[in-house]
Formats: sequence, C-alpha cells, structure tokens
Amino acid sequence: MSASRERKKRQDSNVSASVPQKKAKKKLSEGWILAISIVLIVALVFGGIFGFRAYQRSRTVLTVGTHEVKVPEFNFFYNSTVSSFTNYASYLGIDTSTTLDKQNVTSNAMTYLSIFGVDTSYLSDYQANDEGVYEDVTWAQLFASATKDTIVDTYAVYNEAVAAGYTLDAEDLAEIDSEIAEIEGIATSQGEKPDELYARVFGNGCDEEGYRNYMVVVHTASHYPDSLSYTDAEIAARYEQSPEDFDVVSFYLYSAKASDYAETNEDGTTAEPTEENKAAAKADAEEMAKEFKIDDEKVTVCADYTKASVTSSYGEEAAAWIFDTASVNGENVKLFEKDDVYYVLKLAAKGDYTSYHAVELYVAADSEELEEGETTAAEKIAAIEASLEEDGSEENFRALVQEYVGEDSDGTVENLMRNSMAGVSKEMFNWGLEERKAGDFASFETSSGTIFLYITGSGKTHQAVSVSNKITNEWYNSITETANANCGYDEDAAMGGNVDLILKTN
Repeated sequence: MSASRERKKRQDSNVSASVPQKKAKKKLSEGWILAISIVLIVALVFGGIFGFRAYQRSRTVLTVGTHEVKVPEFNFFYNSTVSSFTNYASYLGIDTSTTLDKQNVTSNAMTYLSIFGVDTSYLSDYQANDEGVYEDVTWAQLFASATKDTIVDTYAVYNEAVAAGYTLDAEDLAEIDSEIAEIEGIATSQGEKPDELYARVFGNGCDEEGYRNYMVVVHTASHYPDSLSYTDAEIAARYEQSPEDFDVVSFYLYSAKASDYAETNEDGTTAEPTEENKAAAKADAEEMAKEFKIDDEKVTVCADYTKASVTSSYGEEAAAWIFDTASVNGENVKLFEKDDVYYVLKLAAKGDYTSYHAVELYVAADSEELEEGETTAAEKIAAIEASLEEDGSEENFRALVQEYVGEDSDGTVENLMRNSMAGVSKEMFNWGLEERKAGDFASFETSSGTIFLYITGSGKTHQAVSVSNKITNEWYNSITETANANCGYDEDAAMGGNVDLILKTN
C-alpha cells in the first residue's frame, strides 16, 4: 500500500472514531429496495453498453502517416468496399441473406477475387479445410483487409497532396456538396435527421461531417496523381534508365492455329493436332506471308507493344526481328511459330510518335424495337454526317455531341494513342496512322454502334506520356508500400466496426 493511501486510511479511521454515531434509520420497504436495485442495474448495463460503444468508436484501426483512422471513418471505406461487390455475390459464393461476419471464405472464390483486384495474400496465413472452406476467415475479415489496403493507398496519396498544397477545385467540391444534399433529401423523405441516416447506414459515430471528410479525402487522392507533371529532363533521364520499357512498335497480326484444323472429339472437345493439321496451318500462314491482306477479317492490330510484350506473346525471335530488323518501308512481313500456332506479323509503325487531342461522338446501335416516331441510329448518323458536311468546325461538332449524347457531355479525349484507336477498330487505327491535323474527322462502325472522331490538335508524344506514367506509378508504389508496412492494422478494432453487412444484389 502506498504512503498516501496509508495516510488516507488513518485519516478515515480517525474521522470515524471522533464523529458521534447517528441513530438508526427506518428500514426501506422491500418494494423500494427492488425498485432502486432495478434502476441501478439498468444504469450499469446501459452505461456499460454506451461506454463500450464509445470505446469501439474511438479505437484506431490503422495509421497512415500521422493520421489515425478511427472506426467510424473505417466504416465509410468498408461500406464502399462491400458495395463494389454488389453484383458478384453468386460468383463468390456469398449468401445474400446472411451477414458477412457469419460466412466463411471458400477457395472457390480465389480466382474471382484476383479478377476483381482483391489481394488474397491475407489468406496465406490460413489453411482451407478439405471442403475448401477457410474456417477461420469470414468475408467480413477479408473485406476489412481489402478496405485496409484501400485506406492505406488513399491516405498515402492524400497526405502527399496536402503536403504539396493541392486542393480540390470548385467543380469537385460542388460534386461533394451535391451528394451530401442528396443524402439529406433521402433522410428528410424518411423522417430522419441526416446524422441518424449516416449512423444507420454506416454505423455508430458516423455523421455528415465524417462523410464529407471521407469524400474530400477520396476525391483528392483520386485527382492529385493526374496533376503531377515532369520536366523534359526528368522524362529523358527516366527513359535512359530502361529504353526497352518505352520503345514500341505497332503491327498487323494474322494467326493460324493447328488446333483449328484438328478434328472434334465425340465429347465436343478438340483433338490433339496432328502433323497434317500443323502443316495445314503453316500453309495458311505462308500464303498470308506472301501477300499480306490488311483488310482480311482475321487480321487484327497490335498497337504500342514493347519488346517484352512481343516476346511474351509471340516469342523472342519475333521480338528481335520486329525491333531490330524490320522496317516499315523495307522488310516488314515475317512468319513465326510458337506452341503450334503460326503468326504472321506485318510492321505498321515503329518508334515514338505524337498523339492526338480529339472529340468523340458515339451513337449506339438500335438494341430494341423503337417506339413510334423515335429516331433510329441510322437516322441520327445521317443527320450528323449532313451537319458536318455543311459545317465541319469543331464548334459544330461539339454542339452535335451535346445534342446527340447529352448537354453535360463533352467528348474530349486528350493524348489519344494508337492502342486506344486500335481498341475501337482496325479502321480507326489505319485512319490515325496517317498524319492527321486539326479539323479532320471520320466515323467508324463497331459491333455496338458508330463513333465519330474529330481531331482538334496534337497531343504529347507517346514516349512522354508513357514515361510520365511510369514515374507516377513508381512514386505511387513507393509511398503506398511504405505506408502499408507501417500502418499497424488492428483487425480487432476493424471487426468492432459496422462489418456485419449483408451483400445485397441489384
């Protein structure tokens, strides 16, 4: 016992001995005693509950830099993570009638989780049973771990943005205000105060102020990387570190698979290709190599491929030839074989080039029966073509975008690269391969509709854009890896959040 406590004990004894004893009071009735006991018990129970909830809300789930992410803020991010899987419950084997904290992850979900971009390394510390069930891991735990990764990445970038003095512009802030106002409207329509709705949807301790801060953080982290720019010297220096990461070629490709000539088994599978099948495929490819037909429907475009990507897809010999030997105006067609597939490559372009700034207008194909009097896709296309023939100005094209796509649509595309054009169609790639100037426009049919493309000027070079992106990606990976290593994730605190959600489907 400490000296102070010993002294206090002596003082209490002295006081008790010197004070005259009072007369005994009348006993309380048993009813009063029972009533008082109930009040005390209720006070203790509810006081304990409220105290526990307050404790849970104040717990730190993780720390990024100097920012401590408490449970309420974690809830906002967690809710977003779960919501992003709304339409994938059946793929993951999640029961949409049971809360996530009551369901275990299964090994069958692993493939889909990787496709959806979820880091499954969290499961490496656990073992699935013979039925493929991770008995010690619930979906709430896995989604919480994924949420942790999102928070770390988001705050790592946000902290850098704040340090650089970056702030959201008026348009971004207006977008946040609009969402907050929409939530307030929903709360009002349901007879709730906004903070009551936030608490009900996201969890205890969540309110409008917290949600607004969450939105600011997310928007800032989303936009800040796009604001980063680099000097010509910085770009040149990074290029020289590894030119092979940025030097690209574009080529046409014709493929002849030996398996396409093989017989079909009784069960519907393809039989192993025979030597005759391989010979037939090779003969087909040799015919194309003699006279390459770009317009052939089996010919596709491979745009902006690095040497590594050509090697991976078509072999080292093909990569060495197209980068070191082939030339657009010289030897530009050659046949290669890999894994019983014969590839014919025709070089279309090599080296750096300047991208385009453009505006696009998309007209979707008619997918359903139109209502009487409704304009068909063909009629829209004809009207657009007639308007452009009469007035081919950028101003008119932008007016057509707003008329046929929507008043809020802009259609602007900056730094349009060859791989993006090839992604639309071979025809767009061919058109863009020729030197285009501001005011040039054309239309291109796709399986889903028609795209009008209007060139407004020249963009940055492919090399400048790809090197800048590389520098940004390396910066991002560096700050997020460091933040993740030092975040001090507390899973127990996370599980104290609003994790018992049900994965709903639309």
